[in-house]
Amino acid sequence: MSNHSFTDLELIEGIRNSDERKLSYLYQNYLPGIVRYVTQNSGKEADAHDMFQEALIVLFRKVRQEDFQLTASLQAYLYSICRHLWLKHIRDSRLGKKSEIQEYDAVDLDADTTEEITKSGRMRLFRHYFKLLDEKCRTILELYFEKIPMREIAQRLDTTEGYVKKRKFVCKNKLIEMIRKDHRYQELAFGEYQT
Repeated sequence: MSNHSFTDLELIEGIRNSDERKLSYLYQNYLPGIVRYVTQNSGKEADAHDMFQEALIVLFRKVRQEDFQLTASLQAYLYSICRHLWLKHIRDSRLGKKSEIQEYDAVDLDADTTEEITKSGRMRLFRHYFKLLDEKCRTILELYFEKIPMREIAQRLDTTEGYVKKRKFVCKNKLIEMIRKDHRYQELAFGEYQT
């Protein structure tokens, strides 16, 4: 891999177009700083990789918006997203106190970016509890989320449409109940995102 340097505009265009060279550049040049930050603040290297991946998803969504304007360097912006995600993770998991967290010189994130981070937290919560459902529930809900008709789901599972409807209702309610019992749900549901 070359040591070619890219401008922020080139990187943003690369993110928009899923350019492997530019994404690799981000990993090579920006991930080490995130790993340092997370490991110095109660985390593991794997946590840093997860945060970086989530931050790239947030960034990917942001740069695809027509009104996206970078008001700081891309590196500072990406670090800021990672920092917010990590602080939220620390708070949510109750691993430590904010006062123990080393501050990065970071840009303030706009409301849209903060909303993307909140959405990311919602999805993580959903995926966590979805995995806890039994296999039949997961299968029915996956097919339901893919907008497969109940009749077809019943045929695939070799059962009746009535059973599938009832089971979908029970599984969906069980998933919702598990999510609502989680302390993180209140923060995510009511937008109480804070760092």
